[in-house]
Amino acid sequence: LKHNLSQARSQAPDAMSLGMRFLVASLFLAVVNCEEKTLKLPSFDLLSVNSLIDVQVTVDANISEASLKLEADENAMSLISSDVWPTGYGSALVLGRSASYFWANPVPIELGKATLTVPKPLLSIGASSGATVHADVAGGSVFSDSAGTVTVANWVGSDSPIPPSFRANSRGRTIINGGEPVKFAYIGASSDGVVVVASEVKSSQIDASSQGEITVNSVGTARVVCSSNARVSTYGGGEVQEVSTWGCGGIKNSNTILP
Repeated sequence: LKHNLSQARSQAPDAMSLGMRFLVASLFLAVVNCEEKTLKLPSFDLLSVNSLIDVQVTVDANISEASLKLEADENAMSLISSDVWPTGYGSALVLGRSASYFWANPVPIELGKATLTVPKPLLSIGASSGATVHADVAGGSVFSDSAGTVTVANWVGSDSPIPPSFRANSRGRTIINGGEPVKFAYIGASSDGVVVVASEVKSSQIDASSQGEITVNSVGTARVVCSSNARVSTYGGGEVQEVSTWGCGGIKNSNTILP
């Protein structure tokens, strides 16, 4: 018995050593398998992110061209596409899984992180298919769809003649934490989408349906269409004109301002 106990004690450090070596090796492999890539991009004003990737958008007025830093597993890096395409509203950066890889294997894949640095605020940001976008500063319209999330810390106006839209569909989340007052905006949520606009909105057209939720600092007139158990909460003491509320889950109007 004494012999067996002595043998067990002598083997214990070896077992602990093996475990520690395995942990260190695992951490080393994790570091080795993570790749980084930095790209210079042509000029664009719109951003569309369409895959499982976490994107941080930062504005740096001291630069003249946008840059994109990608951090991903080596197997995921080759799947990421970052192309700038012309649209009727301006050039758009489309970031996410490339179409060819998606059609070959449509199963969602984590694509890591991206840091996008631009010389001026973007005029539109959209996230879909589980993408998460955090913007320090952004202007114009903000969209989310298919469990995508866009959070804007500081919204700023733009010279665009097109009024901004803040929308969320299909479990998307569009969050405007604050910023400049909004003269007029289209605000919409459907299919469990959530929209929060903490900037003061002077005039708006609100459309909520299919259990969508909208919360807005409405200091002016809000024309509201609400149906299918959707909910609308307005703060700021503005006038609420209930255009159509058949099947609406509730409309709340408060004189307080969202923090």
